[in-house]
Formats: sequence, C-alpha cells, structure tokens
Amino acid sequence: MFYYLAVADQIISSIQESQEIVALSHSDVLLMELEKNGTASAYQDELLRKGNLLEQYRGKNGIIINDRVIDTDKMLIFIRLAAIEAKAGRAENEAQFMGKALELCHKAGFKECSASQLKEFGEKIASRFNPK
Repeated sequence: MFYYLAVADQIISSIQESQEIVALSHSDVLLMELEKNGTASAYQDELLRKGNLLEQYRGKNGIIINDRVIDTDKMLIFIRLAAIEAKAGRAENEAQFMGKALELCHKAGFKECSASQLKEFGEKIASRFNPK
C-alpha cells in the first residue's frame, strides 16, 4: 500500500513539474518572437513576467527546475534588461539591473562574475534585439 502511495506521489510531482516546464517554455518562445518582432516595452514586460513565474517555483527543488536554475535564468533576465536600458540610455536603470545580475551570478555559483563580463554578454544579446 505504501509503495503505491509513493509511486502516486512521484507521478503527481512529475505532472506538476511538466506543467512548470510548459509554462516556462511558452515564455521562452514568446521572448524569442518578441526579440525579432516585438517592442522594447513588450519584451521587457515578458522578461519581468518570466522572472515572476520563476519565483513561484523557488524552494521546490525539482529535478529540472531548482533554485540554481532559477538564479541562473533570473541572472540572464537581468542582463537582458540591463542591456535594453543601456541601449535606451538609461544608465541608472541599467546599473540596478546589472547589480541584480551580479548578485545572482554569485548566488548561482558561477566563479567568473565581473560586471564587464556580464555587460559584454548583455551587449551580444542586445545586438539580436531590434525593437519596433
């Protein structure tokens, strides 16, 4: 009896994690589309929405979505946001987002976390994005 309950619990956990992956994948596809054809505002909104979505899974520590993955994804979101702000000439907002990215870089366990490296990466990402 206990075996069947344990198996049922694993199945339920797998279904929940699958739903989480679908939601995040949908956001990633939308971000790719917005990178090509969206406005800067819509792109920023979706980045922030994905960051909030990721936070809903913090502490669950699933097989695929765990706190380190969340920290890494959010770091990349903040790098993108900083790059958008830099492109728009809003240095103060860029600095705020870059500060958050640096904090998460260390938290996620990366050994190389310099502002210049993250900014360079953000510039590469931003070069793909041409807002309407």
